Amino acid sequence: MPTTRRLTTRELNALRVALDKRHISVEDVAMLDYASVTRVPGLGRKSIANIRAWLADQGRSLCNDIDANANAAPSDGDMRSVQRAIAYLHERGYTVLPPSA
Repeated sequence: MPTTRRLTTRELNALRVALDKRHISVEDVAMLDYASVTRVPGLGRKSIANIRAWLADQGRSLCNDIDANANAAPSDGDMRSVQRAIAYLHERGYTVLPPSA
């Protein structure tokens, strides 16, 4: 039997304070946008990821939610990983082409 994802007590309490409600529903949380959730005291990166996953399990998402990493520039660590992967493929005879615009 699959388990359903749950919010932690800290996440629930932070959302209750942010929404100024004693009892919150999935719809209440889905009405928040990503930017406002990132400003809620007591919610960090992992908590926000858990809230987004919890909403997804319920068939919902944050209002105007776009993947925060989709438009982010790759970090230096990401670029080094890509460069190592390309070098690995070149060593094994593959040709790696740049993405098409």
